[in-house]
Amino acid sequence: MMIFFNKVGNSWVAKGIFTVLALSMVAFWGIGGLSNTTRYSDEAVRVGNKKVAANQLLQAFEQERQKLNGLAGGYISPKKAVEMGLAAQVVRQQVNTLINDEVKESLGLTASNAAVQKYVENNPAFADALGKFDKNLFYAYLRQVKMTESELAEKLQSELAMQHLAYAVKSIAYAPEKLVRLTYKYQNEKRDVAALLIETDKIQLNKQPTDTDLKDYFEAYSDQFMAPEYRSFNVVRLTPEMMLNRVQVSDQEIDAVYNERKNQYTTPEKRAVSQMRFETEAAARSALQGLTPDNFAKVAADKLGQTSEQTDFGYIIRDELLEELMDPVFTASRNQIVGPVESPLGWHVLLVRDIQAAKTIPEKEIRSEIRTSLAREKTYDTMYETVKQIEDILGAGDSLERVSEQLDLPLLTIDRVDVSGVSADGTTLSEDVNNKEMLQNVFTIQKGDTTPLIENGTGYLVAQLTDIIPVSQKEFKDVRSDLVRLWTSEQQKDQLEKTADQILDRIHKGESLSAQGVFGNFEIIQANNISREDFDRLPREAVSDVFMQKTGVENAIMIPVSKGILIAVTNRVSYPDLKEGGDAYRQVEASLKDAIGTELMGDIVSSYADTFGVSVNEAEVRKIFSIYSSDVE
Repeated sequence: MMIFFNKVGNSWVAKGIFTVLALSMVAFWGIGGLSNTTRYSDEAVRVGNKKVAANQLLQAFEQERQKLNGLAGGYISPKKAVEMGLAAQVVRQQVNTLINDEVKESLGLTASNAAVQKYVENNPAFADALGKFDKNLFYAYLRQVKMTESELAEKLQSELAMQHLAYAVKSIAYAPEKLVRLTYKYQNEKRDVAALLIETDKIQLNKQPTDTDLKDYFEAYSDQFMAPEYRSFNVVRLTPEMMLNRVQVSDQEIDAVYNERKNQYTTPEKRAVSQMRFETEAAARSALQGLTPDNFAKVAADKLGQTSEQTDFGYIIRDELLEELMDPVFTASRNQIVGPVESPLGWHVLLVRDIQAAKTIPEKEIRSEIRTSLAREKTYDTMYETVKQIEDILGAGDSLERVSEQLDLPLLTIDRVDVSGVSADGTTLSEDVNNKEMLQNVFTIQKGDTTPLIENGTGYLVAQLTDIIPVSQKEFKDVRSDLVRLWTSEQQKDQLEKTADQILDRIHKGESLSAQGVFGNFEIIQANNISREDFDRLPREAVSDVFMQKTGVENAIMIPVSKGILIAVTNRVSYPDLKEGGDAYRQVEASLKDAIGTELMGDIVSSYADTFGVSVNEAEVRKIFSIYSSDVE
């Protein structure tokens, strides 16, 4: 919904100041002030005089990982997130923010509270069907992004301050007239094209392959007809659900947890609040004249045109208010009018209509829930103890069968699967054991060896290799149908190229496309007045070549496409009348100017980054994320 100002930061990143190196860890290099450093033991990132501490970086990483979990619709472990490059992304974001902060301070860039208020109220994302600001949409957005009003106001002030610089730079950006004309002509070029599409699968062959032909192909392409290496192994799974029946929860533990977490079972005080918000203090004080709890809604309607839905906040807790409004509202009495109070969004006059006291759920009503929660917590402790027992048994040289017997865990037998989890009969391993990391380990160990314990988001897996079936040549009779398809495809491609060469030669000599039906029932395409974006029935992959083609049959070209070969003739090329370009021409000019301005903005911020000095403490960053490098998380 809301888009914060991020193009500035991305520009210097795009120029190569930051990159990610191998082995799931992060290293950083760049230009100007960016360099590796181990000088600061407690900081991860520094730009000028500003820094991000190691614990702040880790907190930012965890916040982004939680968002990633939501987008992925499932659990992504910290280790996996690091491997996916999230650590590098978070460092980039932190450097981004510090550079912008330094630029704002250096240039004295600020944004007023009034500017923030106007930005929010004019944002289409928060407008109702009539185009007016809807606070319900606004607060729904805040809940979605897990931000308070004050946090949003702070972010917007930062964004708007940087926009001052962006607007200034873009205002002096210039798109040369010659570039605009060429771009406009390029984008609006039109062509009339006649084409013949010869599809590979429509090429008719006048013979069928003999066994000799197929055996020759079998020998020539033998590497394509190999059975992969298969391996057989045993697997033991360990999940929290398996541990549930192994834990006990006492009444004393439930009592202790209830007392310890009592605040979690307490509903905070809520207050029913109505609000009017004004741009000036004078307007807010004027509204106080004659204002009572009974006429509050009417005054809001008369002075601001607000409906009752726009005025009524409903019941809210303290943290849902702007910081400036918290104390005034939550120290007021029932039916008390509060204000005017200033915030980044303007001047507020509020009415506390009702107060709901905080309420604590009695222990007897929550005992069952606590018992279940404690049991699940204990399953993880029990599971980790079981992990240690598994490691001890295997470390002593015993087999997975011994693990299964001693710890009462089910033993799964997997017979003949390849490294992707597909068995010899074509079936795929069940989801609970089809783990890519485990399979890769299975295919690197020797017979009788076990893999490390592997965490898969829901528990642990460990496998012991029992048999290796090496790569082998498939038998001719088993792949005969595949050989027929291969032979047919190769023959059709050869015939396709010969046919296309013959047709192209005839067209170069002046024959029409329609006269080429003697070679087969091919599709004739007549595409008139096409553009690079609207190309009618022409295959997309042919458009670029067609728009580089000269006119006339003597310049007919042959273009390989996914379905076969296209033979194309451009009959007419036309360009737009620049004098009649009007709004479309000015739009191209504005677009080019904006793009050039964005590039200039990126260069400016990049130069500031060089001036401030950007350093990433590689050793500290590695240390932060090294806690996620082990298999057990």
